[in-house]
Amino acid sequence: FGIHYAQAFPPASTGLLGQVVLSAPSVRDVFSALARILHIHISRVDITFAEQGGIGRLGFGWPAMTAPKIQLNSFYLASLVLRLRTVAGSGWLPLSVDFDHRQPADLTDYHRLFGTRLT
Repeated sequence: FGIHYAQAFPPASTGLLGQVVLSAPSVRDVFSALARILHIHISRVDITFAEQGGIGRLGFGWPAMTAPKIQLNSFYLASLVLRLRTVAGSGWLPLSVDFDHRQPADLTDYHRLFGTRLT
């Protein structure tokens, strides 16, 4: 559900996320900006961005959330990837994605949006 819900939103309909993605000069700048300001948009989120060896790593989590996170994680990550594709090109994929939820039964949509390097 989370991935399909993200696909239903036009890029300009995601408020702060859409604005950051559509106005940042590079993918790296998107991640860096999100790490600095996402807590304004979503109050109980831990977010970090670090670069090492020319590779950036964006991490976020929901420390106060005890409910299953699969739909929320899928929605936010799919929204981010879909918005990034509007500026980086339709074939853009993250190098890899690590989720903190169980593996879904069907990975087809996950592979299409995030590539095959999933954990």
